[in-house]
This record gives sequence, C-alpha cells and structure tokens, in this order.
Amino acid sequence: MSKIPELCGPPEIYYNAIESRKYDTNSRIQSIQREITIRCLDLLDLKSSGLILDIGCGTGISGSVLSDHNLNWIGLDISKDMLNICKEKDETNCVIKGDIGEGLCFQPGTFDGVISVSALQWLFQSYKNNHVPKKRIRLFFTSLFSICKPETKCVLQFYLKNKKDIEFLKNEALRAGFYGSINIDKPNTKHMKQYLILTNSYIKTNKIKNLICELFKIILIFLKNNFA
Repeated sequence: MSKIPELCGPPEIYYNAIESRKYDTNSRIQSIQREITIRCLDLLDLKSSGLILDIGCGTGISGSVLSDHNLNWIGLDISKDMLNICKEKDETNCVIKGDIGEGLCFQPGTFDGVISVSALQWLFQSYKNNHVPKKRIRLFFTSLFSICKPETKCVLQFYLKNKKDIEFLKNEALRAGFYGSINIDKPNTKHMKQYLILTNSYIKTNKIKNLICELFKIILIFLKNNFA
C-alpha cells in the first residue's frame, strides 16, 4: 500500500531534494497530475486570458499544462526543493515559497483564476505546536477571497475521505464569502476525484446591495409623494 505523503511529515521536509526528484520523474504521477490540471482548467472555464495562481505548484507539472494553454501563472509551494526543480525546467517560471496555512501574501484582486492539485489536504495536519488546522484553513480561504478579482473562479482538487472534513472545507470557503460546491468525478471508484469549485461573489453581492438601495429610494419617494 502506497504511503500517504501528508501523514509522513511536513511537506517542506518530506519533499526534500530526493523525494522531489522522484516525484517529478514518476511517469504515473505526471500523467495523473496533468489529467487533473486539464480537468481543473475545464471546470475553471476561463472566459479570457489572465493571471492564474497555482497553489501547491510543486515541480511545475501543472504549470506546464497552464503554459501549454498560453496562460500566465504564478506558482506557490512550501517545498524549496520542488521549486528548484520547477525553475530548472524554465527559468522564466515565476514561483514563490510560502505556507498556504499562513495566508496567501498577494495584493488584493491579483488573480483571474486559481487552481490547486492535491494540496488542500495538507492543511488538515498539525506539524508544529502552533498549527491549528481550523485556523489555518480559515486564514487560507479569507486570504484566497481577498486576492481574487471580482467574479474569479477557483478550482481546488483535494484528497479527503472524511465527510466532516470535506463539509468543513466547503463551509469555510462559504464563510469567507465564496459561492461554491463540491464536484465529484467518477464517484465510488478508485479513480474518484473531488474538486471544490468556488466563485468570488463580490460583484453579485454589490449588485444586490445596490438594488436594495435603489428599491428603498423608490419606496421613500412613493411615501413622500403620497403620504406627505
């Protein structure tokens, strides 16, 4: 039985130079990762080109798919060794080292789309004394909401089996301000894949607020004209 990476230790330690190289040269992993990334893009349904964030970009397997689709992207990962391999492939790749559980440190409204392949489940682990998964997940989603442009879509593929964990993940995304749902491909099979699909609802929310304000104005004018 293959080991579950997130149960083997912190990603920045587990994915050292040796493990990162093995990961990147594994043909099965490459095939699966590319397939998932293509599916993420399908679900992302971009209407125009823009800047994409790849959360947990690793060695750049997903990034190569984004590049194949002529998309500009920035990669974020906590493993220095994985990022080194990503830069080896193409020095122009823009990658940043960071812990997604500490928040996404980009300017508000930076990204037109966000994808993630096999990263979110790591947030449910506590590798340090100050790691509180619930707080880290909450911080992740609040910062994700901030860095997305209005109406941005996020497609986040993850590996979680516990239904409570999956529900918690979705609820925290909704709490942060997203609209969203879980998409399941090939359910009840060993090839099942789960995707959290989110939309930044900023514009929709403001449109509703504006409509309510306009409605109140009309009511006030009506009351003034008829009952003054």
